Amino acid sequence: GILGMAALKLGADRVYFSDIDPFAIENLNVNLSLNEFDPSYYTVRKASLLEDFHDKVDLICANITADILMILAPTVSERLKEGGKIIVSGIISSRANEVLEVYKNLGYRLVESLEDGEWHSYSFVK
Repeated sequence: GILGMAALKLGADRVYFSDIDPFAIENLNVNLSLNEFDPSYYTVRKASLLEDFHDKVDLICANITADILMILAPTVSERLKEGGKIIVSGIISSRANEVLEVYKNLGYRLVESLEDGEWHSYSFVK
């Protein structure tokens, strides 16, 4: 939820939040309320990432495990506008190259790579 809240703070027109963990959803709703975000700018759903979501968007942020990031890569591609950006994070060093290769093989162009200890994040453009 923190990535989406940052997007709202930075002026995103609309944010779609999803998580399969009910506690994460509950915590997100509390934080959205505490930060007084206008509900007309976001949607919160208990669902797998991109489940029942078919819009084309400019930006997708996902902070989840490498396995899930790789499984979702083809679906993400269908949901991202041409020229759109995807930021993936929460990737442990031992899996970082795998994630990088999956997205590159789908035609994404790497625009930024960050590392903090054994954690990695990548930013790609479609």
